[in-house]
Amino acid sequence: RKTQVCPFHMAQDQIQEGAALIFLTYQQLVDPITRRAGGLEQALEDAVVVVDEAHNLPQVARDAASYEVSEDRLADLVKTLEDFAPRLTDPKHAEAREMLLSLVAPPLDPSAPPPKAGTKKKPRFKATPRGGPLRSLLAWLRGATSEPCAPAPLNGPTEARRDGDSMEKVWPGAAAAALVRDVLGMETPDHVDAHCKMLWKMRKDLIEEGLESGAVRSDTINDLEALLVKLRYVLDA
Repeated sequence: RKTQVCPFHMAQDQIQEGAALIFLTYQQLVDPITRRAGGLEQALEDAVVVVDEAHNLPQVARDAASYEVSEDRLADLVKTLEDFAPRLTDPKHAEAREMLLSLVAPPLDPSAPPPKAGTKKKPRFKATPRGGPLRSLLAWLRGATSEPCAPAPLNGPTEARRDGDSMEKVWPGAAAAALVRDVLGMETPDHVDAHCKMLWKMRKDLIEEGLESGAVRSDTINDLEALLVKLRYVLDA
């Protein structure tokens, strides 16, 4: 209080300036979202990492690669992005605007003509008969939780096990990859990476402009980033 210095930001500054010794939590080391948010990616390049109580790492890694979302939260995310993306009118946000709109695009119109040959490819996700990736995931999730379970084009769950009082429907890894590629229209890890970088740039610009909290809630961008990164894991598996 006397020096009016924030210990957290002082530590962040020292990391960026090249601190010789850095103490991290397991999550800061393992979770790519936390690493990027803390500016640790560059600091860890060519670093010697010493892990205490390393037996904890497998569970931390599983937690970092896991994602949980409800139908209501996913529906709220779709609606928020539908409202927010059209308001990105500044030309420097044009690519991010196209990317966000493609995430929540309506289902494909089978009668619509295909794009003209030679048309410049826009920075967007591919739409499927269910729509953009987030809308497709919401439609699939609603189908997967209905009775009878009909999450086409995937087969039914290979296992249904009871966890406490709830019933879990389980699909194998190959089906999860098919979900991301064929149902959500996400093609490759590099493809998802390019869109994540676009999202990070947009967020940085909005923060610098003082507009992030007013334009779109921080938890919306956090949820979107987490979802894209976790779906990328499935493609990379």
